[in-house]
Amino acid sequence: MRKLLILLVVFFGCASVKEVEEINLNNKSLLPEEVINNVNSFAYTINNCKTNGTIEVNFDSLSITLEFTSYLKNRDTLKIDLTGPFGLELGSALITKNYFLIYNKFENIVLEGIVDLSKLPISIPPSFKVDELFSFFANVRLLPLNSEITTNEINKSFIIKTNSNNLSSTYFVENGMLSKVSHNKETKNILNEYYSYENNNLKYFNSVVLETPQNKRQIKINYNSIEYNIEMPSLMFEVDNKAKRKSI
Repeated sequence: MRKLLILLVVFFGCASVKEVEEINLNNKSLLPEEVINNVNSFAYTINNCKTNGTIEVNFDSLSITLEFTSYLKNRDTLKIDLTGPFGLELGSALITKNYFLIYNKFENIVLEGIVDLSKLPISIPPSFKVDELFSFFANVRLLPLNSEITTNEINKSFIIKTNSNNLSSTYFVENGMLSKVSHNKETKNILNEYYSYENNNLKYFNSVVLETPQNKRQIKINYNSIEYNIEMPSLMFEVDNKAKRKSI
């Protein structure tokens, strides 16, 4: 359970209240560059965010579904509360761009350390940064700028390709919506991202699957609700003063 908490916490990565601009991406007249600009512009209007939903984890012999509530504040600080089966409170975590603190309430242990995405048991491309993951878990996936774009005029879709240090990433966009991202290191597929949208709601996706094809590890996140740019509660949480502390 401790390893599971660490994994999920590192993944999940009060400004003034501000309405998020409505953007109609499902417009077949938009050029790919305009779609990319609109998606990224929408992401940058988000100062804080509250989401809740479920996480389905399938790693080797581990298969479990958890409930979560996350609070993203100022796009650089994230709090996550995790609940297990039968409403069991597993713990909470606070994450910044460089530091994390996890309170494993189930075992009464506090874990803290430096955020290092390379230590995750599911491969994350080196191009990923923690602040990008913060936007990612605010239900927004940034699209790369100044990259190779291939357009299919028949179905109004396009593909974005990036290459850096033997790592290539391909973004598939259909009707203004990102549907898949495939990451390859040299010729090896190391990670796929799959996105789905409810009732063609283009503001944000309602579920995402992260999957490593080689070892068949998978995380599926389902978002039940999301609130943008609301007044945020305190991100502090109580820790038992008898809890054991460990740096990792």
